[in-house]
Amino acid sequence: MIAIKESRLGADSPALAVSLNNLGSVLRAAGRSDEARAAFERALRLLDGEVADDHPNLVTIRRNLATG
Repeated sequence: MIAIKESRLGADSPALAVSLNNLGSVLRAAGRSDEARAAFERALRLLDGEVADDHPNLVTIRRNLATG
């Protein structure tokens, strides 16, 4: 899913953030915390400065990063 979106939207598209957040959640649940953190951090980089600080997706991604 992410590769398809990247090919259509570009690797730096903020539209990838939700999929990356979801991937991070799945990876964290599977015990792959380093990979999960990388997905959350990428999602954060894509949205930070693109949406308001109180945007629900940005808040969720930050919360996911904080809870490890």
